[in-house]
Amino acid sequence: MSASVSEDLLLVVTGSEGSGKSATANTILNRQAFESKAGSSTVTQECQSESQVLSDGRRVTVVDTASSLHDPRGCLSQSQHGTRVFLLTVRVGRFTEGERQHIARLENQLGRHFYQDAIVLFTHGDDLEEGETIQQDIASNPHLCALVKKCRGRHHVFDNKCPTDRGQVDRLLEKVGEVVKNRGTAGISRQVISLSLGTGAAVLAVVLYYYQPTFVRWLWLRFVAQNGDHNPLR
Repeated sequence: MSASVSEDLLLVVTGSEGSGKSATANTILNRQAFESKAGSSTVTQECQSESQVLSDGRRVTVVDTASSLHDPRGCLSQSQHGTRVFLLTVRVGRFTEGERQHIARLENQLGRHFYQDAIVLFTHGDDLEEGETIQQDIASNPHLCALVKKCRGRHHVFDNKCPTDRGQVDRLLEKVGEVVKNRGTAGISRQVISLSLGTGAAVLAVVLYYYQPTFVRWLWLRFVAQNGDHNPLR
């Protein structure tokens, strides 16, 4: 079963003040679910969530997080239903120290593994100069380049001034689906590795998995040879 097709989604939109979180959440939901004012100070004082049923029948729940977000776990506990993916909002042309601290706080609270479930979502795409690409903007800032790399290169651009452009939302949801699909594959692989080699060696094997998928297939064949028809994943 493909997670990108059948599973409900929980999109956690997070970012510092003025990054366009609420406008992004509204664009995804295709309605004014959250208060959003251009150029205003922080509007979102606490975590809020709204849901929408997509055309394919899936339910997507969008969590608009508070800019301060001192307690990410507490915020996320409010919305537990759906496969969770983080959308790290960054305004085009701006990646400040405050924004870096915000993301560092998320990493500290949730662990480095949260990047595996994250996409860097650039807002205010209309701020790109004529002929300028988002790749050029990323390359010009080493801190931003490092963030995108942690998210395995996953990024997307939104123009929140054009909320009727559903194509940009569809393309984002395709990338979200890939995150969910890859997470499921990695999860099964970690189970196989742990059962085959034990916890200590599993750490090394998980690292190797991301660079050499055939290694996992070898481990699975080894496990089957040692355990016969017994399948712990059933």
